[in-house]
Amino acid sequence: NSYNKYDSNLVISNPRETSTEELEALKLFYKETNGPFWINNNNWLLDDPCLNKWYGVHCNLRGNIIGLIFHENYIQGIISSEVINGLIHLEKIIIINTLKYTNETNENIIYFISPNIWNIKKLNEVIIKNVKLYQSTATLFPETDKNIISNVEIIELDYNKIYSKLPDFSRFEKLKILSMSNNNIIGDLSNLNTIISDMEIIQINDNNLEGEIPNLNNLQINKKLQVLDLRNNSKLNGDLPNNFFSEEYFPNLKYIGLILTHVTPPPNCKNHAICIKRLLQKSKSIHDEDFELTSYEINFLLPRPNI
Repeated sequence: NSYNKYDSNLVISNPRETSTEELEALKLFYKETNGPFWINNNNWLLDDPCLNKWYGVHCNLRGNIIGLIFHENYIQGIISSEVINGLIHLEKIIIINTLKYTNETNENIIYFISPNIWNIKKLNEVIIKNVKLYQSTATLFPETDKNIISNVEIIELDYNKIYSKLPDFSRFEKLKILSMSNNNIIGDLSNLNTIISDMEIIQINDNNLEGEIPNLNNLQINKKLQVLDLRNNSKLNGDLPNNFFSEEYFPNLKYIGLILTHVTPPPNCKNHAICIKRLLQKSKSIHDEDFELTSYEINFLLPRPNI
């Protein structure tokens, strides 16, 4: 994942002072997310966030806040509209906790993220994982805002408690990676057809989705889809559309995850819950002696990691 290349102690040479608007937004973020009790809050509230290198805050040379990046930092609370509206230069927000810091108490919970986050013009990545985000898709992706175009390319909201149906994705014209696995998402997959961008990866495994897999006409047009992970949605059923395995539609498709669903694969892989398109083209089985996978494909066959 792209967040690996970011260092929370990144040093920016000679940045300018932060604007009053962004400074006040950061102070409110600290207050609303229980900053005094974070595992690491080094230098927070000490004069200027860029000049004094507040932990997790990333700046450009103009003193603009372009990133909030926290790993395992015990963040709890809300990310309000007032915070979001003040961080107009934000490009990345990454908040990730690991299982060793979570339990069934109210620790590590983000209760609400303002949907205004999708209105930030330069925002490219929203990665918020394993913080038990308890929010409906209707409040996170409201229908009223769907005409405001977002430039976000990566949305990863895995291992939370997001509930309700898949939202309308038509406002995300540049979206490439969508990952909302291990949540409480219900309903059918019809809103996947609202995606109009050049999608590469869709991971919505381990939810409560139901019904048949649609033809995904918009994704067929873009033809860049590599991964469609639907594992462990036990109410998904019906036949997998044959055009998933046609050169005309998804030439880059490498993986479809169907384990613990009731979806019927095409005849070439009817005995296997995992279908790799390259193998289907060669009419080979995962159990064949001369079966070979690239390291990229093997990655998608490995058991799901405990992040």
